[in-house]
Amino acid sequence: MAYFEQFPKVNYDYKRDGVIQKSVDLFRQVRPLQNFVDNISSYKLYDIPNGQRPDICSLQLYGTPEFYWTFFVINEFLHDGMTVWPMSPENLYDYINTEYRGVVVETRPDIQRNTDGGITDFRDSLAGRYNVGEKVYGGTSGAAGTLVKKDLYLNQLVIQDVVNGVTGQNPQEVAIIKTAAISTYDSGTNKTTIPLRSTDPDIVANQVLVRATNAAGNSVITNSFSTGGVTYTGSQIVNQITGKNLIINGNHPIPNGQELYFYQINNGITGGPFIGDGVGNNREAIKGDTSTDSVTTWKIYNYSEAPHHWFVDGDEQEIQVSNANFFSVTDNAATNEIIQVGSVAAPTFTSNRNYLFDLNESRSRIRIVDPNYIQKFAREFENVLNG
Repeated sequence: MAYFEQFPKVNYDYKRDGVIQKSVDLFRQVRPLQNFVDNISSYKLYDIPNGQRPDICSLQLYGTPEFYWTFFVINEFLHDGMTVWPMSPENLYDYINTEYRGVVVETRPDIQRNTDGGITDFRDSLAGRYNVGEKVYGGTSGAAGTLVKKDLYLNQLVIQDVVNGVTGQNPQEVAIIKTAAISTYDSGTNKTTIPLRSTDPDIVANQVLVRATNAAGNSVITNSFSTGGVTYTGSQIVNQITGKNLIINGNHPIPNGQELYFYQINNGITGGPFIGDGVGNNREAIKGDTSTDSVTTWKIYNYSEAPHHWFVDGDEQEIQVSNANFFSVTDNAATNEIIQVGSVAAPTFTSNRNYLFDLNESRSRIRIVDPNYIQKFAREFENVLNG
């Protein structure tokens, strides 16, 4: 007795062209037979072993894979289908590494007041700042990534596709330009001339770096150079612009149509990952590419290890609270004001990883229909479903 065979059929005009097709009525939702489920002798609790598939569980319990659908009917949380069926530890580990890759930037909002005590700004608050989907950059590290989520309650920016900063190089491209012809090399001067297109933007000599990689991801600009106490590899400083010809040091065979990436030299960029130590000693501004918004970091986490929720230390139920430490302690004490009802100083947190493992474990225990009643349950369910 396959699950979808129990659903009645309806006529549906999918293309609105008058052609009627028979389709399963997936919009018919039937709750468990209340009197049946309320009878405690009708069901048992069952621990799903290691994320085992529903049909295999049905086979082991009932001698047939056909009763897998009963799990989804009598367990409220399984009404969302296979998306909430428990995973094996291996699959959950892979899921976390895929879906929770990247980093979280946590901020600590600071209330700004005027001389009359009125609030003028919530500095480093995420409310009204940034556009999800935009590129963001570390003002000191030069690290870059894509903002995929912001959580106002947890004061978190979730950033994925993260690339660590390069020392001495602004992370934002000044320009991306394709060459107009094959480069030429002058052995007498040891310089390469790269023809650019007439429509390309102008590049300022001695102020920007040029980088380029081939289809294999290898740099086509091979030697290194130093300036301002910083050594750069896989790039060269633009020495000279003659018309639309770009000139750099060294011999670099660059093909026609090669994309060149130009970056501003900035000796204030330290390189490496986003910066935020959680105690206020090492922080940096996070700048939005399109929004131009900026906040200062407080702490950086790997996304999987970032707080999923905060709770009072020792609370076994982990009732979620607001972290009062997100707000300026100085402003809070000066005004003796409750900034957010329910906020707690120095709470502890459960990480995304631990939350998902705990959730998966809780989903592994389900109610099942007692094998002695399964045939009766299936018949009554079919009668109710088909009216």
